[in-house]
Amino acid sequence: MKFTSLGGLVTELELLGWAAQAVHDRMEHALRRFYDDMRGELARELAALADEDFAEIVGRSRETSTHYKWSLMDDPANDFKIWLHEYKDGAHRGSGYARSIHNHRYPLSSLILYGSYKHTKLAIDDMSEQSRRLRITTEQKLDPGSVYTITTNELHSISDIRDHTITLVVQHRTIRSFSISIDPQSLRTIRHYPIEERHVNLRECLEPAGERASGS
Repeated sequence: MKFTSLGGLVTELELLGWAAQAVHDRMEHALRRFYDDMRGELARELAALADEDFAEIVGRSRETSTHYKWSLMDDPANDFKIWLHEYKDGAHRGSGYARSIHNHRYPLSSLILYGSYKHTKLAIDDMSEQSRRLRITTEQKLDPGSVYTITTNELHSISDIRDHTITLVVQHRTIRSFSISIDPQSLRTIRHYPIEERHVNLRECLEPAGERASGS
């Protein structure tokens, strides 16, 4: 399924070098232009989505405790993917990954299409868990038309999510095999590996723990 409304955005993204820092500014500019020119067209295409096209999208999409990640474009020939993040209403939203303090395995840029939330970027002053300190670097309320970028080295969290919040997300090529989250009380780091990185674990998961430890 190809969305005509995304054609101009995809063309712009394909022309980016994806290596220099300046690519983030250019991508954010492309997303703002999409908001101004094509948001309504994307809404019309989704409203007319055929059952077979929906089934194709569902096969690449996933649900988290806080939102649905709808895969709008995933072409192996490109170094980026495009998602629609549909945040759950408050009554059905868990306190999961989006609302935790976390980073990502890939850089991404996000455009607020509808709704709003508070976006907070954070930094750790000391990587030792015994003496580390967590501080807020930026905190802002994002409304429709707002755009931001997160690199793999940045920690962030999302809060105060308004019902019917929807974002368009451009995900760059994956750089790391895992992401991390930070427990806000203990400041303990937790690593998160995606399922595709756990092929070794699947092969060994039925072995008794003692045999795995001893190498038997």
